[in-house]
Amino acid sequence: MSATALRTHRSGALTRAEVGKSVRLGGWVHRRRDLGGLVFIDLRDRAGLVQLSCNPAWTPPDVMERAAGLGAETVVLVKGIVQLRPEPARDQNLTSREVEVHVTGLEVVGPANSVANAMKLIGEKGCDVALLDVNLGSETAEPVALELRSRGTPFAVLSGYSSAQHPPGFLGAPMLSKPARPEELVAMLLKCIALAR
Repeated sequence: MSATALRTHRSGALTRAEVGKSVRLGGWVHRRRDLGGLVFIDLRDRAGLVQLSCNPAWTPPDVMERAAGLGAETVVLVKGIVQLRPEPARDQNLTSREVEVHVTGLEVVGPANSVANAMKLIGEKGCDVALLDVNLGSETAEPVALELRSRGTPFAVLSGYSSAQHPPGFLGAPMLSKPARPEELVAMLLKCIALAR
């Protein structure tokens, strides 16, 4: 089951055996579909995908609003109840194709897809450590790096460019080259945490 303090199950491992159970999941938004007031999200983690179902019948209005605004690769924590999917809606491409999670709670924990969103996350929630892509969409993440430095928050940089091409706000930060393997990302974050002590 691989329970942690943040999740009770892995998304892609949910089956008919969990129907009716309350679960906490964490992962990345793989895809979002908005069908006129109903929002469906494929949530991805290392075990695979599960469909999240956001419906005003069981999802609070503030959660519906957050779900409707999610973009691909956004990291979320979700609470909900496992239910059987209607027979015609079962997706043969999902391991968890028989079930979906009726969402009752959703928290965005990253990544921020713009400098404004990153600054808002830092201001509202703070963070212990950060991994920054040099570019957030069409803008540089340098203001985020400067804000993290001013707060004493350790961060690393993920980039496809040489460090000589980075804006000054990134100088001296540990760097990973893209594409990075998951184990490299974990090692870099652990290095940043150790630097903070």
